Amino acid sequence: MRKIALIFAFVFSALSVLFSILPMGTIGLIPVGLGLFFSGLAWVKSAPAQKKVPVILFLISSAILLFIVARSFIPDEVAPDKQFEQRKKINKKQDLEDLENL
Repeated sequence: MRKIALIFAFVFSALSVLFSILPMGTIGLIPVGLGLFFSGLAWVKSAPAQKKVPVILFLISSAILLFIVARSFIPDEVAPDKQFEQRKKINKKQDLEDLENL
């Protein structure tokens, strides 16, 4: 049971790192939660001499959890591009003129 929990903890920790890097919002909380659960389960099922790896996985998942939560508080805004908006208006006027000329 310990080995299966460790494998799942590794997989979900890797997925949580991937989801925290990609712009996926808070969907990365799912693999983080599962990584925390399986690393805790592996820690409980481990002998006292084998508890180092589950603790490391638990710390990694906890750090990623803090990163995702902190990142969710930062607003995700895109600055308006004034030149693009002006070009869009000019192109729209030119398209209407071309249609009228037909």
